Amino acid sequence: MSKTRPKDIGTATESAVVKYLRANGWPKAIRLVLQGKNDIGDISLGEDYRVVIEVKGGHAAENASDGQVQKWLEETNRERLNGKAEMGMLVMKRKGVGASNTGNWWVVIEAWQYDLLRGKPPHDVFDDINPHLHVRFTLDHAAQCLRAAGMWDGVAFSNP
Repeated sequence: MSKTRPKDIGTATESAVVKYLRANGWPKAIRLVLQGKNDIGDISLGEDYRVVIEVKGGHAAENASDGQVQKWLEETNRERLNGKAEMGMLVMKRKGVGASNTGNWWVVIEAWQYDLLRGKPPHDVFDDINPHLHVRFTLDHAAQCLRAAGMWDGVAFSNP
């Protein structure tokens, strides 16, 4: 099957992320079915986790402008709200980094969510700054943060 059509690229990219997640602490990670305007992201970590994961691949992700990343973050946030999730993560394939190194793909989150990755409620300091401020790091680093926050291996995260 050719991976030149957007749907094929999306399937391959999402499958690579699910494979990575299953191998790194989330054995129940699955691809989600598209739900139209009420979409809740591309991947679920499992029913115990309130995290929305949106995945972007192909040349669009590899060459995304700052403006495009911002649009995708807005999409991720809408999906987070649709899914009543606490966190929304955008995963983007990096140029020259294939599926065998998915852990080195980018994860982008809105800055206010960083405290959630530290196992703490969101801090008010982000209320007074640019709402478009975001943090970018690798999927490996995101996985380490999620584990440190207790969001893995059947331990559900809850806001105190």
